[in-house]
Amino acid sequence: MTPKEYYYEHFREDFQSFWKSLDENGTTSRVGAQQRGEFPQRTMTDPNYSDARHFSVADLIREEQRDNLENIPADRQLDFLIGVFYTVFIDQVMHSHHRDIYAEFKKLTEYPKMDRTAGLAFHLMMANPYEVFTFYHDRTAFSSRAISKRAISERFPKWCDFIVSDLEAFFADHQFDNLSWADVRAGILADRECFRGDYGRFLRDALEKAPA
Repeated sequence: MTPKEYYYEHFREDFQSFWKSLDENGTTSRVGAQQRGEFPQRTMTDPNYSDARHFSVADLIREEQRDNLENIPADRQLDFLIGVFYTVFIDQVMHSHHRDIYAEFKKLTEYPKMDRTAGLAFHLMMANPYEVFTFYHDRTAFSSRAISKRAISERFPKWCDFIVSDLEAFFADHQFDNLSWADVRAGILADRECFRGDYGRFLRDALEKAPA
């Protein structure tokens, strides 16, 4: 199954399964818990984020007592996690680089927000999308499911090629105040945070070889 096939045929279903688990069992995100009435303090002031549903990157890690991905077939979990990376990535790119049109983009996509809180632990901030691969140290969303770094390194470049082609098509189909894919691509390439860690180079390679 190609990344495109997974993303358009299974990702929405799998994300709904993940979300259902959070609805039933709760989220470790402080903002998500506050939105559920479980945490009284107001913790997020940016209106672009405070009115969007939140989860924590920690919610993706398999724990002994809980696995929010347990109803997602094991052979789809690697693709699901990379799909989460993709949606968080482009949402943060648009918020960081094209904030003047972000409200329009947000209304169209309605992507949830991924923060890096775990209850009262950690400062409240959005998780870098690459933290899907690295949070928390030696126990990550991947390693907790025995998904090896080699498996990620073999699969992620294919996803990067898909991400680039999918975004190119998206911005061709949706006009945001004359924002072009070339503008978005240039902004990504100029931001080193878009290529963090061991896997960022794969996305840079895919962007650099794609037509401007």
